Amino acid sequence: MSRPMALGLVLMILILTSQSEWKQQLKNEIESSGSFHKKPQQISNKHELIKEQIILSQEKKIHLLNDLVKTLQQQITECKNASAGYNPVEAVAVNTSEPHNQEGPED
Repeated sequence: MSRPMALGLVLMILILTSQSEWKQQLKNEIESSGSFHKKPQQISNKHELIKEQIILSQEKKIHLLNDLVKTLQQQITECKNASAGYNPVEAVAVNTSEPHNQEGPED
Protein backbone atom coordinates (compact mmCIF):
# COMPACT_ATOMS: atom_id res chain seq x y z
CA MET A 1 0.00 0.00 0.00
CA SER A 2 1.34 3.38 -0.88
CA ARG A 3 1.54 6.21 1.50
CA PRO A 4 -1.22 8.36 -0.05
CA MET A 5 -3.49 5.35 -0.11
CA ALA A 6 -2.87 4.66 3.59
CA LEU A 7 -3.48 8.31 4.45
CA GLY A 8 -6.73 8.24 2.47
CA LEU A 9 -7.86 5.09 4.25
CA VAL A 10 -7.05 6.59 7.67
CA LEU A 11 -8.87 9.78 6.70
CA MET A 12 -11.96 7.80 5.63
CA ILE A 13 -11.98 5.82 8.89
CA LEU A 14 -11.61 9.05 10.84
CA ILE A 15 -14.52 10.67 8.99
CA LEU A 16 -16.80 7.65 9.42
CA THR A 17 -16.11 7.32 13.13
CA SER A 18 -16.59 11.03 13.73
CA GLN A 19 -19.94 10.92 11.92
CA SER A 20 -21.13 8.08 14.12
CA GLU A 21 -20.06 10.08 17.19
CA TRP A 22 -21.97 13.12 15.87
CA LYS A 23 -25.04 10.98 15.34
CA GLN A 24 -24.76 9.66 18.88
CA GLN A 25 -24.41 13.19 20.22
CA LEU A 26 -27.47 14.27 18.23
CA LYS A 27 -29.47 11.35 19.61
CA ASN A 28 -28.43 12.26 23.15
CA GLU A 29 -29.38 15.89 22.59
CA ILE A 30 -32.75 14.90 21.13
CA GLU A 31 -33.43 12.58 24.06
CA SER A 32 -32.38 15.22 26.55
CA SER A 33 -34.56 17.82 24.85
CA GLY A 34 -37.42 15.32 24.98
CA SER A 35 -36.88 14.91 28.70
CA PHE A 36 -36.59 18.69 28.93
CA HIS A 37 -40.10 18.94 27.54
CA LYS A 38 -41.28 16.30 29.99
CA LYS A 39 -39.84 18.16 32.96
CA PRO A 40 -42.10 21.22 32.57
CA GLN A 41 -45.05 18.87 32.25
CA GLN A 42 -44.00 17.06 35.41
CA ILE A 43 -43.49 20.36 37.17
CA SER A 44 -46.88 21.63 36.03
CA ASN A 45 -48.46 18.35 37.19
CA LYS A 46 -46.83 18.81 40.60
CA HIS A 47 -48.10 22.39 40.73
CA GLU A 48 -51.59 21.17 39.86
CA LEU A 49 -51.45 18.55 42.62
CA ILE A 50 -50.30 21.15 45.13
CA LYS A 51 -53.07 23.52 44.03
CA GLU A 52 -55.64 20.74 44.43
CA GLN A 53 -54.35 19.95 47.92
CA ILE A 54 -54.54 23.61 48.89
CA ILE A 55 -58.08 23.86 47.53
CA LEU A 56 -59.15 20.74 49.43
CA SER A 57 -57.60 22.09 52.61
CA GLN A 58 -59.40 25.40 52.16
CA GLU A 59 -62.70 23.62 51.48
CA LYS A 60 -62.30 21.67 54.74
CA LYS A 61 -61.61 24.90 56.62
CA ILE A 62 -64.63 26.57 55.01
CA HIS A 63 -66.82 23.62 56.00
CA LEU A 64 -65.54 23.82 59.57
CA LEU A 65 -66.20 27.58 59.67
CA ASN A 66 -69.72 27.06 58.31
CA ASP A 67 -70.37 24.54 61.09
CA LEU A 68 -69.09 27.02 63.66
CA VAL A 69 -71.33 29.75 62.24
CA LYS A 70 -74.36 27.45 62.47
CA THR A 71 -73.50 26.62 66.07
CA LEU A 72 -73.15 30.30 66.95
CA GLN A 73 -76.45 31.11 65.25
CA GLN A 74 -78.15 28.41 67.30
CA GLN A 75 -76.63 29.81 70.48
CA ILE A 76 -77.81 33.32 69.57
CA THR A 77 -81.30 31.99 68.91
CA GLU A 78 -81.30 30.22 72.30
CA CYS A 79 -80.13 33.39 74.02
CA LYS A 80 -82.84 35.44 72.31
CA ASN A 81 -85.49 32.91 73.30
CA ALA A 82 -84.24 32.87 76.89
CA SER A 83 -84.14 36.65 77.06
CA ALA A 84 -87.64 36.93 75.56
CA GLY A 85 -89.03 35.27 78.68
CA TYR A 86 -86.90 37.45 80.93
CA ASN A 87 -88.71 40.44 82.46
CA PRO A 88 -86.31 42.93 84.09
CA VAL A 89 -89.08 44.38 86.35
CA GLU A 90 -89.77 40.95 87.83
CA ALA A 91 -86.06 40.33 88.25
CA VAL A 92 -85.67 43.56 90.24
CA ALA A 93 -88.71 42.70 92.37
CA VAL A 94 -87.33 39.26 93.11
CA ASN A 95 -83.92 40.67 94.02
CA THR A 96 -85.38 43.27 96.41
CA SER A 97 -87.74 40.83 98.11
CA GLU A 98 -84.96 38.39 98.98
CA PRO A 99 -83.27 39.10 102.27
CA HIS A 100 -79.65 40.05 102.04
CA ASN A 101 -77.34 38.32 104.37
CA GLN A 102 -74.91 41.02 105.37
CA GLU A 103 -72.61 40.51 108.22
CA GLY A 104 -72.65 43.30 110.67
CA PRO A 105 -73.54 44.17 114.26
CA GLU A 106 -76.90 42.88 115.39
CA ASP A 107 -79.13 45.13 117.49
